Amino acid sequence: MYLTNGQITLRPVTLNDAYELFNLIDASRQNLRRYLPWVDDIYQPEDEQTSLAKSLPKQTILMLAIEIDQTIVGLIDLHDISKDHHKAQIGYFLGDAYVGLGYMNQALNLLQKYAFEEMNLHRLEILIDITNHKSQAVAQRLGYQKEATLRDYLYYNKQFRTFYLYALLKSEWQMKNKFKGEKNEI
Repeated sequence: MYLTNGQITLRPVTLNDAYELFNLIDASRQNLRRYLPWVDDIYQPEDEQTSLAKSLPKQTILMLAIEIDQTIVGLIDLHDISKDHHKAQIGYFLGDAYVGLGYMNQALNLLQKYAFEEMNLHRLEILIDITNHKSQAVAQRLGYQKEATLRDYLYYNKQFRTFYLYALLKSEWQMKNKFKGEKNEI
């Protein structure tokens, strides 16, 4: 499965991506570790390979590389996929050199389309650290609604962290895309 809009491509991550992903994580470690607790578990390429080997076989995760010109610039995934409840959570990151260029908006748009149309999901959720303002802005720009504050939800970096729960329903996504299509016709 490859998803593309002509500028970026989303494709399944493989074990062969471990070294490229490690280099991306390592180059962006200081920023990523503020919001992603697993970053401090990845200190050498073999750590990333082990992490991928554990995650990839799971039926409750769809992990995709975000590529530009066949270079991995980030990762996006659907995890905690529940076919019974037609929902999943989204996780993502970009390497520091690729932040602020619109790539995450594009990646999320591609993933949302796939999740809602191909997987027949009804609800997508994103958990965002309350101090991660850039990620909150991405979610809001794409129509996600802030539904809850999860106080002291996760413990990492030697402290409890509070998160916002953002969600987007399929009907909201359809309405936004219908409006966008009508706007383009005018």
